[in-house]
Amino acid sequence: MNLGIYSVNLLSFLSSQIPYLCIDYAGLYHEHQRSDRESFIHYECRNPDPQCPAGTTMPIGKTCCDSGIPSGCCSKAGHFNVLLGPSFDASGGYDVHSIMQYRANAFAKPRTNTLTPAAPGIVIPSTNPSAIDSTDAGRICRLYSARCMLFRSCQDAGCPSTCQPVKPCNKPSLCNNPIDSVDPPCCHPVSPEICERERRRCSTMGCDVFL
Repeated sequence: MNLGIYSVNLLSFLSSQIPYLCIDYAGLYHEHQRSDRESFIHYECRNPDPQCPAGTTMPIGKTCCDSGIPSGCCSKAGHFNVLLGPSFDASGGYDVHSIMQYRANAFAKPRTNTLTPAAPGIVIPSTNPSAIDSTDAGRICRLYSARCMLFRSCQDAGCPSTCQPVKPCNKPSLCNNPIDSVDPPCCHPVSPEICERERRRCSTMGCDVFL
């Protein structure tokens, strides 16, 4: 896979050429399986359709929330398990528009939803997304950073910016102290304006997708 220079044209190409299953195969995990998903969306464990195998039925009153259900029932519930581990890239804010985000009624019983909003402003799509967005593209670029020119360009430029303002020392005598070979951070002050200028520079380069 050669991602080349990440641009609007590349995003358009990826959106039209790589369907959901290929993105899944490329290494992205489902957005709704993030460890922080309950801060944004809620998994309604009572709503998946049990889809029990032939000859098996769910006991009356039981749902996919319960333990001890018949073997083969609620097999799709595993698609909503939270995933943890270093290989799971959940960087950036929760992306409800990610191609890896399930629609609201995925595997649900009729007229119910398996995923519901848990935070103001969250609207879970009613249909599966058909194209990747910039967050998806950024994560793919990180996975294949050796072949992603944007990632390397941002890295070489020190982006995304990690600049933090630092106030000057109240006592100038703290700096260039011959007894202490290491100056405190306040000896090298950084103004908020410098940090804002750094953030704007990185944003202009398109490096915000790596936040």
